[in-house]
Amino acid sequence: MNFDNPLIRIGGYVLFAFSIFLVALLVTFPDSKVKQIAAVQIEAQLEKNMKKNFDVTVGDVDFWWLLGVELENLQIKEKRPSTTTDSGGADSGEEGSGSSQDAARSFPLNITIPSVAARLAPIDSALNLGLAAKFYLGLGGGSVTGSYVRASNRQTIYVSLNEIALKQTRLLQQFAGLPFFGTLRGDMELEFALNKPLLMGGYVDLATDKLTIGPKKEVKIEALPLGYVEIPRTNIGNMNFELGVDTETGGRPKLVVERFDSEGRDLQTQVWGSIQLANSIGMAEAELQMRIRLNPEFIRKNELSPVLRMKEFQNGKKGDWYGFVVLGRLNRPNFKGAQRAADGPSDAEQQGSKQQPGSNQPNPNRPSPKQPAPKQKGGN
Repeated sequence: MNFDNPLIRIGGYVLFAFSIFLVALLVTFPDSKVKQIAAVQIEAQLEKNMKKNFDVTVGDVDFWWLLGVELENLQIKEKRPSTTTDSGGADSGEEGSGSSQDAARSFPLNITIPSVAARLAPIDSALNLGLAAKFYLGLGGGSVTGSYVRASNRQTIYVSLNEIALKQTRLLQQFAGLPFFGTLRGDMELEFALNKPLLMGGYVDLATDKLTIGPKKEVKIEALPLGYVEIPRTNIGNMNFELGVDTETGGRPKLVVERFDSEGRDLQTQVWGSIQLANSIGMAEAELQMRIRLNPEFIRKNELSPVLRMKEFQNGKKGDWYGFVVLGRLNRPNFKGAQRAADGPSDAEQQGSKQQPGSNQPNPNRPSPKQPAPKQKGGN
C-alpha cells in the first residue's frame, strides 16, 4: 500500500490540519473569525503536506460537534505543466484538441468534495488505549463514513460506503476520467503496521447495482497490450468485489481475491488469484487470472471484432470466453492471453474463495467490523 498516493493521504492531511488550529481558534476568536482563519490555514497546511503539488480551496468551514470540523466544497487540483492538451478533463467530459497521445495522457487530478468532516472520538480513544477519530464525506449522491484508530502496534481504518449514486457523485468521474452510472455500496477494514505502510490484515467487500461506464474516447490502460483504448458505454451490471488479507503463509501478507465477478447486459467478467504485497503498490507481485465474455450485439455495435482478433485475445479464446493472466510487478505487469483462464477457476483455486460466483450467501469467516461507521454525522 503506497501512502504517497495523494488520495490516500488526503484524509490524514485534513485531520492533521484540523487538530493544529481547532483549540487555539476556539479560545481566541469569535465564530466568524474562526471560520475565516481556519479556511486559510487548512488550505496552506494541506498544500504544504502535499509538497506544493496541489492547489487546495475550501469553500466554507464549520464545526462538527465539539471536537471536529467540517469543510464544504473542498477542491483539490493537481498542478501540471501546460503541455497536456486534454483541456476538457474529466470534470467537463470534453476531449482536448491535441494529438491522440496527448489527449489520452493522464489528466491532472481535479476533484471537488461537497463535504468533508472529521473529529476526535474520546470514548473510542479510551477503549482502544490510543488515538481514535471519525470522519464523514458527503459526495452529493451518497456518503462515506468511517473511523481511524491508532493503538498498540497497528493502525486501523474502517470505511463504509452508503448506497452511493454514481451519476450524482462526480468524485469518481473526476478521478478516473470516465462517467459512471449505477449504485455502489459496501465496507472495508484495513490494518496497517504502525510505522510503515504495510497492510497487515483486513478485508474489502464492495458491490454495485446496474453499473454502467463510459463512453470515453481514449483511455490509457498500462496492463493492456493496446495501450490506449476507446471505452464505449458498457453495461457491467451487478458486480461483487471482495478481498481478504492472508497473513498465515509466512513472509509478507498476501491480498487474496475472494470474489470478483460481474454480470451485465454487455459484459461478464470473473477474476481470481492473489497479489503478494510490498512496501509500495508498484513493487507488489500479481498472480491473477481473469476471463471476460462479450455480448455479440455489443461487439457488432461497437465494431470490436478487429480488437478481438488481436494476438492476446486469440491466445486466450475458448468458446465465448477470453482468458488472460496478469503476472509480475504491478508497475510493469505481464499481460497474456491464456486459454486455461477462459475455463474459469479450478476447484483448487476456488477453495480459498468465500463462495462460488453467483452466490449471495455471506462469508461466515468474515470478521465483524471493530469500529462500526456512524450512519450520520454524530455520535461518539
